[in-house]
Amino acid sequence: MEKEIWLQHVGIGAKDANKLVDWYCDVLGLEKVYEIPATEYRSGMPCIGIGKKDKIVIEIFQNGEFNPLTGKPLTEDEKSRVFDKNGEIKDIKRDLIDQGINHIGFRVDDFKKFSKNLEKKGVNFIKERKTSKGWTMGMLSDPEGNLIEIFWADELLPYEK
Repeated sequence: MEKEIWLQHVGIGAKDANKLVDWYCDVLGLEKVYEIPATEYRSGMPCIGIGKKDKIVIEIFQNGEFNPLTGKPLTEDEKSRVFDKNGEIKDIKRDLIDQGINHIGFRVDDFKKFSKNLEKKGVNFIKERKTSKGWTMGMLSDPEGNLIEIFWADELLPYEK
């Protein structure tokens, strides 16, 4: 049976899109696989993934340039929700108990090796634990506070078979 729907991308509005793309590439080892061309309302939007074979990408766009729903510039009301009184983009603190999209998960082949590479780059897990099945997971955040899960299991999960 042919798939009717599949996950294609996750979009992240960023305070500094270029800096965030660099972080995902430099720290997690993702690659820029495509850039959605700029329009009259916004900059180009880089898409990063795990190489060209990856069917799911992270699309990073400059927050405050446009409304992703309409594709047009922000209204005055929308601007007041994005920018503080000094015209700076407001910081958003995410927590694991927040409603909405909670985190982005990446699976790794070797958790200890990946963790050591993160440490060399000055990135540490907020929380690291073993699950009841013996799998290992660690939570960290990117420079803008988006939560990232790094996951390892010694077996394929049922949906990966």
